[in-house]
Amino acid sequence: MLVDGGNNGKGASQVVPLLQNLGIKKLDFVIATHYDADHIGGLDEVLNAVPATIVYDHGRPIDKEKAKPKPGSMLAAYIKSAGSQRREIETGQKIPLGENIDVRCVAVNGAVAGLSAEHTRKLDENACSVALHIRYGGFDYFIGGDLTGGGKSGSRRTADVEGFVASVVGDVDVLHANHHGSETSSNEQFLKVLKPEVVIISVGNGGVNKRYHHPSRSVLDRLHEVDSLIRVFQTNRGETVGGFTAADRRLMRIANGNIVITTNGRRYLVNGTAFDVDERSQ
Repeated sequence: MLVDGGNNGKGASQVVPLLQNLGIKKLDFVIATHYDADHIGGLDEVLNAVPATIVYDHGRPIDKEKAKPKPGSMLAAYIKSAGSQRREIETGQKIPLGENIDVRCVAVNGAVAGLSAEHTRKLDENACSVALHIRYGGFDYFIGGDLTGGGKSGSRRTADVEGFVASVVGDVDVLHANHHGSETSSNEQFLKVLKPEVVIISVGNGGVNKRYHHPSRSVLDRLHEVDSLIRVFQTNRGETVGGFTAADRRLMRIANGNIVITTNGRRYLVNGTAFDVDERSQ
């Protein structure tokens, strides 16, 4: 299963070579968490090089541009490459990856599995993200695209989907931080309920991130308040306003590249650093 494909060009330059190095010649499932360019831009390159049985996304364009994507746009290229394999994922849907592996869609389009309440306010593209709870043995992992937690985006406050999601996910071992460590996400309640031992922040250096400054200072400060947290791994240094504090540097490991997690369901390695699964999450 592949979740997202990075920006345009990253599918061919990074994702496809990684899949080839792993000996993966076919994907059972591809999931596009949402339609932002840095999540689907490289998926057409992947799908044109590595066949996939089913391609899932949220299937709910929230603006006219995405409802009728312009020819030549990243969304149009993704939709074309997915072809007849494209499906709309449903809240609560389980993805059959194999024995002892449980993959469940816990949220999509603001609806959360097991809860009758949905957000009545207008959702943005990020709030519509597909969120997945992945369990293998006693190991729990959460990934939710750019899922929002009520933080501000400019002058606008985002919908707090994270608060609902936290109540159905509970304790995890590894959290892939929502929205690259943006202040729109990773709210205090969400972090306290998930109680991650390890947090992964996927973030870029320079480029467009000089505008967004991910990871945000507010998110890093909230991470320091999570009692369970042992380590934060970042793909790159990012563009945090003011740079890292001494406390940040003690907590963080900057990969300057890929972050690889392997597990046997009892222990897991993150770029070679060993951790035991949290018994509370079993």
